[in-house]
Amino acid sequence: MYDVKINDGYYICTPAYGFDNTVHLKVNRDSYTRNQAPVPDFSSIPNITKNTRISLSGTFSGDRHLRSIDFTNWTHKTIVSLSATFKGCLDLQSIKGFETLDLSSCKDYQEMCYECPELREIDISNQHITPWSWGLKTTDAFAKCPVLHTVVVTPRTPTFTFPPHTTIVDLNAGVNRIFTERITALEQRLASKDNEIETLRMELDTIRMQLSSVLSRLPGSSI
Repeated sequence: MYDVKINDGYYICTPAYGFDNTVHLKVNRDSYTRNQAPVPDFSSIPNITKNTRISLSGTFSGDRHLRSIDFTNWTHKTIVSLSATFKGCLDLQSIKGFETLDLSSCKDYQEMCYECPELREIDISNQHITPWSWGLKTTDAFAKCPVLHTVVVTPRTPTFTFPPHTTIVDLNAGVNRIFTERITALEQRLASKDNEIETLRMELDTIRMQLSSVLSRLPGSSI
């Protein structure tokens, strides 16, 4: 067993070494003690490198202390399983950096966030992700998530079943829409700039004439 840092706590992690350079990580939720750490840090575990294939199946399942987790700067990116990873994490509110994980080898998302009643949003717009294919498991990945209000996806994102109140944001469509709106607004502003510039020039000339007139009346002025 090894101490690992995960966000706001220290955990004891028991790795199970499998075939194909795959390591299954399971944290002992009863070992939790408060601390500060920004991302999961499994560097203390032997034979864990940035190229190691990681199974997070059930890793945090049932952990009632975990409130947030951030994978953004995590070097161990290649994930082969996410089944029940956060299942029953009743206090989990935020999963940041999920979209940075390499999920191209992951085909099991069953009950990944099952019964996470405080989870509000998640970004699964991963660039490296396996789209729907034979054998892909997504059953109940987001079941019993009553306050999950926003999920960011792309056309490559596998088909998940989300709660009926969840807003699905297509990253590609959203980006196109945002930039189209910005470009249109700039074009409109540029179209009116010619008139604005001419008006400003006239106002500036008027101010210069007024200033010159005032200065010419001052004692000792040479203007």
